[in-house]
Amino acid sequence: MANRIRVIHHCSVWLEITQTWLYNQVRCLPPDIENHVVCRRARNLDLFGIDHLYALKQDNVWAYLRHRL
Repeated sequence: MANRIRVIHHCSVWLEITQTWLYNQVRCLPPDIENHVVCRRARNLDLFGIDHLYALKQDNVWAYLRHRL
């Protein structure tokens, strides 16, 4: 789709149990919008899995440092 809109959402953690409103907001946008979520850490992916999720801080310290360099 040539006119596809890309939206970047940012949050510290994707996604705490109490933030279901944010999950619904991101996944219920029209299909011509491509969502990307950038966060520092990802949690509860079994409940709130989403395409285009970028967690900047890994649990593995070495992977995080390699990413930061």
